[in-house]
Amino acid sequence: MIKKKLKTLSQTAPNFNKQHLQNAVNSASIGWTPKTRTAEEKLTANSIITDSNKSSARSTLNLFPYLNLGPVYINIEAHAQNLLNGSLGETSPEDTTTPRFIEHLGLCNTIESILSYNFDTDAENTGKGVNDHFGTLNQKLDEDFKVIRESIQTITNRALSTDTLFQNAVQALSNYIDTVQPDSTSFNQATFDSKLSDIQTTATNFDAVLAGDPILLIQKNNLIEKRKNIVNRITKETTNLGVIRTYTNSLVDTISLLNFVENPKIRNLISITSGSTDWQEYFKNYEKNFSQLNPLSEQTASLPATQLIADTLRLKGLPDVKTHIDLDSVAQKAKRDERLSKKNYDRLSSEQIITQASKDLGLSTSGKDIYSQSKQLLNNLNQQDIIVIDRELSIARDLDTIS
Repeated sequence: MIKKKLKTLSQTAPNFNKQHLQNAVNSASIGWTPKTRTAEEKLTANSIITDSNKSSARSTLNLFPYLNLGPVYINIEAHAQNLLNGSLGETSPEDTTTPRFIEHLGLCNTIESILSYNFDTDAENTGKGVNDHFGTLNQKLDEDFKVIRESIQTITNRALSTDTLFQNAVQALSNYIDTVQPDSTSFNQATFDSKLSDIQTTATNFDAVLAGDPILLIQKNNLIEKRKNIVNRITKETTNLGVIRTYTNSLVDTISLLNFVENPKIRNLISITSGSTDWQEYFKNYEKNFSQLNPLSEQTASLPATQLIADTLRLKGLPDVKTHIDLDSVAQKAKRDERLSKKNYDRLSSEQIITQASKDLGLSTSGKDIYSQSKQLLNNLNQQDIIVIDRELSIARDLDTIS
């Protein structure tokens, strides 16, 4: 650890904040978006307008969601603050304490460490990495807000009358909400409905113009996509933090249980008491599968398969019969071949074994003397050694691959 500044750090607080995210939001708050934001803020603050009317207003403003980015900006700002204050964290009846930001950072670190060290997996690939919990604060939306700003600016530069009319309609709704005060009876349903009707009409016309222009259509699609990214990120991070304690504990419990694999009695206990087929199979078959691991394939995983096979053959002393002229050795090798394991050659001579084994393997013996048969058989047996080793290596690779 770097010691410089440690004393200073111990005497000051980090003062975590969402300013970077706020800057990104501010940069994209151009064009019609400030007006849609203001309308949402005024609807929320007004206590006279009924929930039913507020719902109608929001539905109208959201007729084309990409045109109604104001509420999305409000939501992402609130979400960022909730990430910092820990309110999105998991609680339980036994522990209702609101988690702290630093606790969540610690849990994320635990998740990433366990998945990386014990499961050879990047947490990001499982949707449980740091940025799957705190990407909003970690600049993962910067590009989205940049594209939003550029797309709105491109549209604004066209100075479209439909844009102006849409903004005027949204502003008119905000202005009307201002007139509906707690100490007045000024709310008029017909007037309110007419404001919503104006927004619906102008939004439809604005959208039609954007959809009808090849360049502006690209900007529209950009806004749709980037809005979706923001909404999806809020959902993902909220969901992950809502189960972060449970998920971390499940990983820790898994590691604890895996520490028992060397104890055959506990292995058996786990295999017969677990209600999960995967857990049953893992512990029940552990000893068998462990015996099939190939240290060579583990240590030289980057080597080509042909090289691994050649190295394994060498380590096993194969080929173990050097010449087909050695009929006795060829005959004994045939008796060891797994394909011929059920054949009984005990009462046969070496020459007879070679001939019979050739026939049992579907090799032609017609017109061949015993040495030609031996050569042909030995080549076949040596090829089978390669096939067996390739199969064993494949099993070992499968057993050594995280799944």
